Amino acid sequence: MTGTPRGIVTMAVGLTMVGLGMLFLLQQLLGLNLWDISWPLLVVVPGLLLFVAMALGGHRAAPIALPASLVTTTGLILFYQNSTGHWESWTYAWALVFPTSLGLGRAVQGAWLDDHAQIREGLGWARLGVVIFVVGGVFFELVLGLGRDPLNRLLWPALLIAAGAYFLLRRTAPADESPTQPLPTLPAEPLPSTPPPDNDDEEDPL
Repeated sequence: MTGTPRGIVTMAVGLTMVGLGMLFLLQQLLGLNLWDISWPLLVVVPGLLLFVAMALGGHRAAPIALPASLVTTTGLILFYQNSTGHWESWTYAWALVFPTSLGLGRAVQGAWLDDHAQIREGLGWARLGVVIFVVGGVFFELVLGLGRDPLNRLLWPALLIAAGAYFLLRRTAPADESPTQPLPTLPAEPLPSTPPPDNDDEEDPL
């Protein structure tokens, strides 16, 4: 039963309900307001369930990877911001939603369909989004002094150095050379054979 698509969906829904029930029970027993911390899970869990739906739907459900990646990434960003109070990070964290998460979703879709062109396109969009995120983070956190955490002031220069090193190594990496194929050769035409000289036409010597 659990190996069928219906059984897997039922198990996922059941685990979600058990987790939420335990969360609310701890809130009542301990007198803690866990809802203020855990409400972004209402965004993360549907995103993960979309990935489950894609896995159960086969190749026809591959496009679900795009909204699944977008919703899950948005929920994770909200979880971080809600836990730290760093809501101003939206000034550059939007780049993780678009184009990074959509690029990753495109790559997942391509991997699900075994389409290497989609994988390359998706990873290209994801790399662009990460670059925008790092550059924006350095600008807003360090140049404008948006960050309040001293750890962030060390983290962003390290991320900038890592991104620059990645592009330098990628730039100096030898390009893959495609093997040259030999040109096709035409079959040689046989030379026309010359008939032997006719000895009857030769004059006898005197």
